Amino acid sequence: IAINAKPVDTADGTYCWWSNSTQTASQTIFSHGGNDIGTFHANFGSTGNPLLYIQGNLYQYWDDTGLADDGKWHHWALVVDVDDMTACKLYCDGVVIPQAARSTSGTVTSYGNMELGRWATSNEFDGYMCNFGVWSSHLTQPQIKSIMNKNYAGLSAGETADLVSWWNLSADANDNHGSNNGTLS
Repeated sequence: IAINAKPVDTADGTYCWWSNSTQTASQTIFSHGGNDIGTFHANFGSTGNPLLYIQGNLYQYWDDTGLADDGKWHHWALVVDVDDMTACKLYCDGVVIPQAARSTSGTVTSYGNMELGRWATSNEFDGYMCNFGVWSSHLTQPQIKSIMNKNYAGLSAGETADLVSWWNLSADANDNHGSNNGTLS
């Protein structure tokens, strides 16, 4: 799947989704913008390590958990703080994954359209994805665990307070929370 939408003009926040894949090659979960310096994307890299990458060599790897490509459904939550890459956190099924290698040069300056399931029309995600949400705040582990097994209709008012967009990805690319409807490609 690939969805093009423009939900936020910031990288900071929390991105949550469910995915299921057996693909071991590099595949993008989501991205803001294309190949331009200052754009960013998150992927499950060909090294097997989850990766947050900002064009211009700012990146953060997490330890390989073996869960990104095991063919089972897993809930992922990426908390992004581009001013402090050491503060970025990745959770799988509500459990934080230890950080691995990181580089600290570069900055997010360009956002462009948000793409789910690919980066700049390449590195397409080969698997299934659903319930993709974007929050403008840094969610805590208890908040992530609370939303993990809910669909959009099941979220409480407090859980939607900083929610920017939510795509069920069941039949279309419509934003269930806001007006950031996308297109399937």
